[in-house]
Amino acid sequence: MKNLVNSIIVFVVVLISVQVQAQELKIKGFYLGMNIDEATQVFRQAIPTLTVDVYPNDDYLGCTGLKLRPSLNAIKNECINIQSNEDRIVNYIDLTRSTLDCLFNTEGLPTKEWIIQFISAYDIPKVEAGNGEYYYTDPDNKWVIKFVLGDNGELSRMILKTIGSEQSQTPSFGN
Repeated sequence: MKNLVNSIIVFVVVLISVQVQAQELKIKGFYLGMNIDEATQVFRQAIPTLTVDVYPNDDYLGCTGLKLRPSLNAIKNECINIQSNEDRIVNYIDLTRSTLDCLFNTEGLPTKEWIIQFISAYDIPKVEAGNGEYYYTDPDNKWVIKFVLGDNGELSRMILKTIGSEQSQTPSFGN
């Protein structure tokens, strides 16, 4: 009986471990739930020529917490938006195509091929299409990754965010 109980405990621990690993999507060292200061260090290591620092979020549409931003003109026409909550936990990662090209060495790779290679490399089962983007929501409905297309149909940015993180950024026009 003791062996049966021990086997059940081991099975449950392994099952929980597999589920936790499946929930986390780590992209070049970045992941939701990491500390914003750790994200800063990961970015500095990934692209040493890019100067990034942590700033308080603008009081824009009710955003709180911190934001990781590049120095001016660090990458031409660049916007890097990694946000955290007030506890410094990253809940939103928005990287433009030029940043992604720097991270993955993919400059010039056509959008369709870029997305196919990305979802293959990160074991994303499939993406859905809609409203100028491709997206995948994790099975536990805790995070979503979006590949946003520009007006020209080319990949413009990739957004990884916790479900519900956009609520703090959505304006309310009601009473």
